[in-house]
Amino acid sequence: MVFSTYPPKGLKLEKTSNMLAFKTINLTIKAHNHMNVRFVASMAIAIISLAVGFYLLNDINQENAAEITQKHLDKQLTESNERLAIIKDKFYNGEYHGELQTEEVINIIKAEVATQKKILEQYNELPSELKTDKTIDMRFWQLGKYSWAGEESMLNSLEKNQ
Repeated sequence: MVFSTYPPKGLKLEKTSNMLAFKTINLTIKAHNHMNVRFVASMAIAIISLAVGFYLLNDINQENAAEITQKHLDKQLTESNERLAIIKDKFYNGEYHGELQTEEVINIIKAEVATQKKILEQYNELPSELKTDKTIDMRFWQLGKYSWAGEESMLNSLEKNQ
């Protein structure tokens, strides 16, 4: 005799083997069709859930990217200012001839000014609705307004002393 691996409840077995085989096959096909429908439905729900999840994740990442971009540019500017501060302190204390040659100091200042100009340009390209932190916005506004007068003064002085 052939029995289904998933027989429904209340199966009435017939005495004839042909009839029993036919009913068993028929019920097995119905059971498998029912399982296939459930499987397809559960897979469709899973795929839709994944699509919604990825959509929401992408939306959240885009919001975070806007905040990170402004904060990232501010971090880059702060790091550049810290590198310039070391040179400025040594310059104003008359120690710039010590550890570094004058040409190296000039190259460092020019490189940092170029870096800051690039950072300012990137910041200015950000849409205004992405500039949510007003403190950072003020810092970049001041940088654009007052430029690099102190650095240019140092460069002029260093180039004259060469």
